[in-house]
Amino acid sequence: MIKTIATSLLTLSLLAALAHGEEETPWTHPEVLRAAFQIGMTPDQQPQFREAVREFLEGLNVDVNRLLNARDLVDLPRKIASKRRARVRAMDEQMAEFLSEDQQAGYEIYRDQLLEKMDERAARRRLF
Repeated sequence: MIKTIATSLLTLSLLAALAHGEEETPWTHPEVLRAAFQIGMTPDQQPQFREAVREFLEGLNVDVNRLLNARDLVDLPRKIASKRRARVRAMDEQMAEFLSEDQQAGYEIYRDQLLEKMDERAARRRLF
């Protein structure tokens, strides 16, 4: 029941953001949110999960901006991919600290969905 209410609230907030013309972000994509709920986290685990994802997203953003502002732009896609892999590994390690083995499988689905939606968003932005 609580899971259903939380899903409904997140869906409503997503719809409200889209109605106001805000671009859907990878972390608010319905498939990504659904994968997050399917992990089956306890209320105590949820803030830790949000913090780990926030650190991943913000850290990757900082890494990419540093690379874009650097003088050496040679092989930039490879450098960005390397930073992303490092950030994903760090997030995986954080999640392993508080998720059970059963929850780890759900987290991996969430992580893969998030990365897929991030790639799709990046590809759309490159078209313009």
